[in-house]
Amino acid sequence: MVAVTVTPWHYVFSPEYVPPQILFRDQQFQALKEGVDDHLTHYYLEGPKSSGKTVTVRKFLEETAKMENHASIYVQGDRAIINSLTKAVEKALNRKLHFMERPFHALKSFPQEHIHICIDDIQNLVKYRIFNPLLHQLYESCLEYNKKLHLILVGTHVYPLFMKFIREDVESRYRFKPVLFEFYDAPEIEAIIKQRLDLIHIPYDDGAIKFIAAKIKRLIADLRLGFEILRNACEITKGGKITEQIIEKAWERTKTDYWKQQIRHMDEHLCILILSASIIAQKQPEQIVTVHDILSLYRQYCYHTGIEPLYKTRLSYAFKKLEELGWLTRIAKYSKGRYGLDVSYKYENNPYTIIPAFIELGYDPTILKQK
Repeated sequence: MVAVTVTPWHYVFSPEYVPPQILFRDQQFQALKEGVDDHLTHYYLEGPKSSGKTVTVRKFLEETAKMENHASIYVQGDRAIINSLTKAVEKALNRKLHFMERPFHALKSFPQEHIHICIDDIQNLVKYRIFNPLLHQLYESCLEYNKKLHLILVGTHVYPLFMKFIREDVESRYRFKPVLFEFYDAPEIEAIIKQRLDLIHIPYDDGAIKFIAAKIKRLIADLRLGFEILRNACEITKGGKITEQIIEKAWERTKTDYWKQQIRHMDEHLCILILSASIIAQKQPEQIVTVHDILSLYRQYCYHTGIEPLYKTRLSYAFKKLEELGWLTRIAKYSKGRYGLDVSYKYENNPYTIIPAFIELGYDPTILKQK
């Protein structure tokens, strides 16, 4: 069996790592601490991806787990939520659940009175039937076993939209308080990167860190991308000094894998729309694209590959989704006379780095030709 070497940079730049101090999230952290003993207040952490929600709540759970009479459970929200909850409860109890012992019943086994439960990425779960019964069962089980439940939900939905998924009988049991998160700006990203590098004593040029912070901010402020670039940079230098030249090499190594990962988790029709927009954006000044041109290539691709294209209403939702994900920014809507309305967008990413990722995933952009 081959031993796997875990380097300090693999650990510090991993998604599970929680630093000793959470930067620029003092207000949100304090909001969670204010309700640490108030079991009548529950929280919904709202904000875009990579805005510090998960690392903040995990730091909070770490601290509460050390408090007397408090226990913490962190659950990743997905369709297999009961399985995830079971593993999280087992980890908190430090034992395997008995056969047929459900995680709700295992809450009785906690010696602590206060139980803090966080369900992350709630947007992956809210549309499924199990969502409301899960929240209902958590509340009723804690009540039955004389436990004080502190529920924290983490998601990307804005609070009013999230509340539409809550049944009245569930809403009456909880009093969710929204805690808002926003994207980090470039100086904040720079400070967070330096904090991680200082923790593992990796030398760096200030110019290199400013360069990567600016690049990350331009790419939807995704810190996870920045950490992946830094991990690759540390691999290249073997723990030596990080310079702009090293960052450039690390970015070349990272970018295709990054976009492949983003694309792989998207709906097929969204992928085809993005590929079509990427091809158009390559040839347009300031990467301005229109719905009419994108749909022209989209329908070409569907025709050549035998995919049934989406109808008009679904396409409208698809473009809204691309706006939410940060791929497109609406500029203007204008009339094309008897041809109806058209909408122009600013394509927000670099098509020259994205198209190769599509090719590696098996998409064929050569079948798309602009008229």
